[in-house]
Amino acid sequence: METAKSKWFIWAAVALLVLAIGIFCLVFWINSTHKASAQATMTAKFSFSDTPAWHLGFSNQKPAVSQVIFSDDGTCFISAEYDKGTVDVATEVQKSVDSLANSGNAVASLQNAEVSMTVDGRITPYSIYQQAIADSPSSSQQIKQGQGLGFIQLGDHYIKVLTSCDTPNQLDGTVVAVKNISFHS
Repeated sequence: METAKSKWFIWAAVALLVLAIGIFCLVFWINSTHKASAQATMTAKFSFSDTPAWHLGFSNQKPAVSQVIFSDDGTCFISAEYDKGTVDVATEVQKSVDSLANSGNAVASLQNAEVSMTVDGRITPYSIYQQAIADSPSSSQQIKQGQGLGFIQLGDHYIKVLTSCDTPNQLDGTVVAVKNISFHS
């Protein structure tokens, strides 16, 4: 009887030891995979070539890689963001228009800006869908009246570019600055 209890205890101890080693290995694997993914995101970055009348703003690495660029006169800014996922450009543009319209603003589509970005050394063309926004008379917030939105799909990631100016006629001035943004993954 004592021998059976001893054997059972030994088998239980071995099973617990194997389970503990398995859990340790699983946690180590998950941690190393997460760190590799985080390092890949952390190495991704935007850069901005000197452009007259524009200056580099702040950048973030978390939760997404992003960069903001400002016009020297303070009338416009450009935001570029790299994040995970896929986008349907038409749907995203419509969501933006609907959001502005649902806030009581009048939104009119303008001519798209055809631009490009250097992504990992390759010139990648894309469109920025531009809108003129008339503030709602009842709105307590003043919004920039010229806005543009563009996307570049990169496999399971994307780049989102937002242009925003005090007036719609200032959006043309963002094109040169947008073309001087590059991205390195």
